[in-house]
Amino acid sequence: MTGIGSNTNSAPRASVLLVGCGNMGFAFLKRWLDRRDATGNDYHVVEPNADLAERARQAGATVYAGASELPEGFDPIAVFFAVKPDMLAAVTPPYSVMSSAVFVSFAAGVPVAFFEECLGPRPIIRAMPNIPVVAGCGTTVSFSNSFVTPGQKAVVQDLLALGGFSHAVDREELIDVATAVSGSGPAYIFLIVDLIAEVAMQLGLSEELAFAMTKEMVVGAGELALKEPGSLAGLRKQVTSRGGTTEAALAVLNGGNRLADVLREAVTAAHTRALELRPASAASS
Repeated sequence: MTGIGSNTNSAPRASVLLVGCGNMGFAFLKRWLDRRDATGNDYHVVEPNADLAERARQAGATVYAGASELPEGFDPIAVFFAVKPDMLAAVTPPYSVMSSAVFVSFAAGVPVAFFEECLGPRPIIRAMPNIPVVAGCGTTVSFSNSFVTPGQKAVVQDLLALGGFSHAVDREELIDVATAVSGSGPAYIFLIVDLIAEVAMQLGLSEELAFAMTKEMVVGAGELALKEPGSLAGLRKQVTSRGGTTEAALAVLNGGNRLADVLREAVTAAHTRALELRPASAASS
């Protein structure tokens, strides 16, 4: 079998199957297709929605309307499920005939146990990506069950890393934490940027300049934070002059622990909801 970094003229190209090609599925598909020559894989999509199927076809994937249309004996190295959690019970079982695949799910709140019920004792990886995958700077956190081989884990990690950053955890419950932090986290940042831009406009900036400045500020701060090897407290101190404007703002944000309390409540609410999304059969197992 071929995989990441094994593209040769003599070796057959391996197949990767994506089931569901909505926004997240298509984001990864685009990243994979952009690197198809480097990965040595061919990419196939099962998508019943005609518009989404055509989008995937135009991007360069081989597309099928349903599992029943896949060629007889089709056996990919990996099957990625990018469908809504409430659709998985109906969608998943037909793929149990694929004997060589590692199965990867992007569904929030759906544990490995659910897939083991549907597919049997198979190599299964539960992954939680976030929307910046669209721009190639997303974060995906994953957990593998005991049937996943080191080679399969490496192939999947390489594919996930094409969307940005990829991290593995050794306890499945941490995926629900990742869902609440990095999975939902971009929406928290978008809200904060929107609020800061709104205040900037109230203080006199044009809408165009207000949004440009706040977006650029978030990008710049993020890039700097990624390059900082230690605690971010040091960076915060670099920005904060005694008696200056930043100190005045931080006194408001930190006053009475208001910001910490709100963020703690928000992330906890997202984590609770991730647990509530579990299918009933898996939640009771």
